[in-house]
Amino acid sequence: MKSFSKGKASPQLLREWNRNLILQELRSEPLQSRATLSKKTKLSRPSVSDLVKEMIEEGLIREVGIGASSSGGGRKPILLEYNARSHFVAGALFQDGWMTVTLADLDGNNLETANEFIQLPADGTAVFSVVDSLLFQMTESLSISKNQILGMVIGLPGIASESGERIVFSPGVAWSDKDVVREFEEQIGVPVVIDNDVNLMTLGEFHKGIGADYRNTIYLFAGNGIGSGIIVNGEFVRGAHRAAGEIGNMLIGDPANKKRDMGVFESNYGSLGLLEKMEGLGLQINTGKSVILQLQLLSFESLQAKSLLKEVLDSWTTAIVNLASIMDPELIILSGEMSDLKDENLEYLKGNIEKYLPQLPFISLTTLGSKAGLYGAVHLALGEFTQFGSQNR
Repeated sequence: MKSFSKGKASPQLLREWNRNLILQELRSEPLQSRATLSKKTKLSRPSVSDLVKEMIEEGLIREVGIGASSSGGGRKPILLEYNARSHFVAGALFQDGWMTVTLADLDGNNLETANEFIQLPADGTAVFSVVDSLLFQMTESLSISKNQILGMVIGLPGIASESGERIVFSPGVAWSDKDVVREFEEQIGVPVVIDNDVNLMTLGEFHKGIGADYRNTIYLFAGNGIGSGIIVNGEFVRGAHRAAGEIGNMLIGDPANKKRDMGVFESNYGSLGLLEKMEGLGLQINTGKSVILQLQLLSFESLQAKSLLKEVLDSWTTAIVNLASIMDPELIILSGEMSDLKDENLEYLKGNIEKYLPQLPFISLTTLGSKAGLYGAVHLALGEFTQFGSQNR
């Protein structure tokens, strides 16, 4: 939470500051009386009583019982607690055709999740409609009103514009230069922030997964697209144009295979590119299953599949070594198709990387899997739409 000079603050800002002091006290230690809150926050008793009354009316605080009287006797105090379910935030992630939406309370606990598949390529209108439908399902299930949802963070593949309102480069979805934030807000009726899907996965793993123990991390994701998220000294790196980590644009693979709205690397070695290569080799594949899992199984019986698998692992090695050489991470997290590697192929990848990096970072598969992006979306939503989001770690 940012500090400020009380001498220069407006009365409204001071009131918000004092409300936050009380809420933080009740979040860290429930079941406190008004008198105790006055002592701990150094606010006058009348101020505490006034603010508590206001927040009880809003549902943020509840009276939950009677405490013990003081040693000198007197009236027993009424105990208060913070109500984390007075309001909610929503998070969503669109990944390889699946739109997943979750609702969380103000402590960051995910209460309900729903998803729906959208056939790609798709129009942005279909995405707006599905998010609205899933959110409606969950509000009905939890018996809450949309008015209780403070805001929603939605993770989408591609690069958000510098204003954060449009998606300027998105594989699989035609946004038609729409103001994506405005369209979402009009459709679902709550404030919206959009971000890159892999950025949210990175934040989720950093705050809830294995990344919580490291301050310099690279998170890698391979699906239809290929991307990364970068944490340096505990801070998320976005870059000058919010496009840091877009490694799908690396010149790895044949540039002639580049597809519209996709980079060279992901065109060649993302899921769609691999499916095309496998089909070209006449390999039997199931489009509904993990591409890399199928390729690994086929490599036991087909020399062509074995050769293609080595090609894929070598391409991933190149990307990881190039990125790690610049960023010098402590930790590299592999997710998406990369997390489906069998032990022997994961060891091959690690061995390859070790050949080229003088200081080998710790390499781990994602510990949160498909939930990472939703955790990241909720974390960011708490930071954007509540006064104590940074504490939800």
